[in-house]
Amino acid sequence: SFTDPWEPSTFVTIDVACSRVSNRVAVAWIADPTDVPPFLDDENIMLKISEDGGETWGPTVPVTNLAPVDTSCFRQGGTYETCVGDTFRPWIDLSVIFDDNDNVHLAFTAQAYYSIDEEGTPGPFGFVYSTLWHWGEDREEFNLINQAFFANDSVALGVNNLMCHRPSLAIDTTTG
Repeated sequence: SFTDPWEPSTFVTIDVACSRVSNRVAVAWIADPTDVPPFLDDENIMLKISEDGGETWGPTVPVTNLAPVDTSCFRQGGTYETCVGDTFRPWIDLSVIFDDNDNVHLAFTAQAYYSIDEEGTPGPFGFVYSTLWHWGEDREEFNLINQAFFANDSVALGVNNLMCHRPSLAIDTTTG
């Protein structure tokens, strides 16, 4: 039940989906660890599934399972770009849905403050890279949906906004 303790969530990222073909229910959220400095984005996407309409819940599944930020690097004087690298992190929002085969699908926003190109050269720090990703229970892999970037000082998007974000999954009931 929801009275049992669950991992903490960041912002209001919890999304719930119910299957149209079974009693499965999925709850997904972005976990916000409490053991890292607040300016580090160390979030991961978590998923719980119930097979009986929400009466009982399976174990928490760390969908993204990203390595933690290297806080010892910061303690030794490292900068954000050297300690975090190009690891993407979930950012603020996600969407969860069941397909007609009863598989859970997630779409989520992720960001990184700089990236590394094909030649291994770091991109310019100060650019905010935003991406949309898809993950499906049936294949258990991540697929890029869209990406965009902007210079931190060139565009005023407002607080907690990115160039591409806020996915919302849906299924066409006629075509599947």
